Amino acid sequence: MHNCQQAQVKKNRFSVTFTLFVFAALIFVLNQGKSYAFTNDPGSLYQPRFVAGFSGNSDERDLDLYPSIAFDRSAKRFLTVWLSPRHAGSSTSGFDVYGIFLGLSGQPISNAFRISDNNTVARNSLPSVVAGENEFVVAWTKRGSACKVIVQRVITEYNQIDTVLVSGTEHIHSPNLTYNPVRQRYVSVYVSGDDYLPPTFFGAETSDCRNNPSSESHIEAVEFYFQGNTPVISNNLIISDISQGAFRPTVAFSEGLNQYLAVWEDRRSIVNEFGFKVYAQLLNGNLALSGSNIPLAAESNYVDYDSTATWTPRPVVAGGNAQFQTAWFTREASGNSIIWSVIGRSVLSNGNPNTPFPIANMTFVESHVGQSPTGFLSIAYADSIQEYLVGFSSFMESIWGYLSFVLVQRVNDNDQLLNMDGSLQDEPTVGSSVDFTLDDRISIGIAAHTSNLPMADYIIAYSKHAPNQPSTDFDIWGTQMRIQSASIKNSFLPLIQK
Repeated sequence: MHNCQQAQVKKNRFSVTFTLFVFAALIFVLNQGKSYAFTNDPGSLYQPRFVAGFSGNSDERDLDLYPSIAFDRSAKRFLTVWLSPRHAGSSTSGFDVYGIFLGLSGQPISNAFRISDNNTVARNSLPSVVAGENEFVVAWTKRGSACKVIVQRVITEYNQIDTVLVSGTEHIHSPNLTYNPVRQRYVSVYVSGDDYLPPTFFGAETSDCRNNPSSESHIEAVEFYFQGNTPVISNNLIISDISQGAFRPTVAFSEGLNQYLAVWEDRRSIVNEFGFKVYAQLLNGNLALSGSNIPLAAESNYVDYDSTATWTPRPVVAGGNAQFQTAWFTREASGNSIIWSVIGRSVLSNGNPNTPFPIANMTFVESHVGQSPTGFLSIAYADSIQEYLVGFSSFMESIWGYLSFVLVQRVNDNDQLLNMDGSLQDEPTVGSSVDFTLDDRISIGIAAHTSNLPMADYIIAYSKHAPNQPSTDFDIWGTQMRIQSASIKNSFLPLIQK
C-alpha cells in the first residue's frame, strides 16, 4: 500500500511538472514572434536581450553571475555590475567585478569593463552598486587573511584604484549600499565576523570569509562620502543588538521618511544548525539608531537536501514614500516536499512592522536529494506609481533538468498584490514570468527610473545560461518593464516588443 501511494505521488508530480514545462515551452515559442499581446496589461514587457558576457574558455571562467543594478537620475543611465572568474588561474582563485552602462531602455551604451583591480574579489557575497549624483559607487568583499570591504567610484569605463572602506583583524564582508541625497552621503551595511552558508558558485569554494555555524558576527553600518576617489567615513556604528551570528544585510533609504532600514539574517537563540530568523533596524537620516532591533520572522529551518546548494532567507528592502517594504524566502515542509515561498512585511516610520503577507507561493518545490538550485531576491520602489516590484528566481524540475524562471510581482504601498494589469490580486501566485531557461543558478537585480510620469520603467538584470554554449557559460541578460500607475484606467492593448 505504501509503495502504491509513493508511486501515485511520483506520477502526480511528474504530471504537474510535465504540464508546466509544456506551458512554459508554449510561451517560449509564442515569444519568438515580433510581438505578443497580454490582455489588460497597462504596460509593456520588452523582449529580453543579451547585455554582456565572456566566452571562449569552455570552463567556469566563462561564468558571469550575480548582477546588481542601479539608476543615476542625474545622468539618466544605469550601471549593472556582476561577478566573473574570467581571470582566475585555478579553482581557488578569486573573482572580479565587471560592469556595463545601460541606457534608459536597458540597452548597452558602453562595453563591459573591469571594475576591480585584480582577481581578489571574495566568492562569498554579491557586489552592490548605488547611484549618487552623476556617479555610481560599487562595493564588494576582498578576500585575504581577513576579508575587507572595498569601494570604488565609477563615472566612466576607466578603472579607478580600489579603496578599502572598512577592514580589521576579523572578517569584514557582504557590503550593501544605499544613498542619501539629502545629506549627499553613502551608507553601507556589512558583516563583521565569520560568514556562514555563503551562496554557492558551481562547486567553487566560497568560504573566503569562513563558513562557521558558530559565528558571533554582527551587522555594522558606515556613512561616507568621497574626496576625489578616497572615501571619507563620517559615521560608523553597530546596528545588531546581539552578536550571535548575523549575515547578508541589505539597506534602503526613504526620502519621504528621511530614514534608513537595514534587514539581515540572524541566528540569535537559534535551535537548528540551519536555522535563521530575519531582523531589521530603523535609523534616522543622520544614521543614528531609532529604537531596537525589529524581529520580522521567527526561526525557520533552511536545511537543504543538497548541502552544496545553500539557500537562506536572503532578505531585501526598499524605501517607499510612507513605509519600507521587506521580503525574504521562507522554507516549509509539505508532505514529502519542501516549498520555498516569498514573504513580505512592511515597516512603518515608528518601527512597527505590519502583518507578514505572502508575495509568491511555491517559488520552488524541492522534491528529492540531488543537485538543487538556489534562489535570489531583489526589490525596487517607483515613487511615480507608489509601487514596489519584487523580483525572484523560481525553479521546477523537467525531464531535461531544472527549468528556471525570472519572476516579478507588483506590490502597492498598502501591502496589496497587483496583477500585471494593475487590478488587485485576490491571492498570491508564483509571480509573472520575465524569462526562463534550463539552468539552476539564475540571480536577479532590479532598478527603476520614473522619467515618464505616470509610468515606471524597471530594468531587470539577471544571469542565465548562454544559448548553444557549454553548461559553464553564463551571460548577463536584461529586459525593460514599463508599468503604468494602477490608478490609471487604460483602453489600449500593450505589446511585448522585440
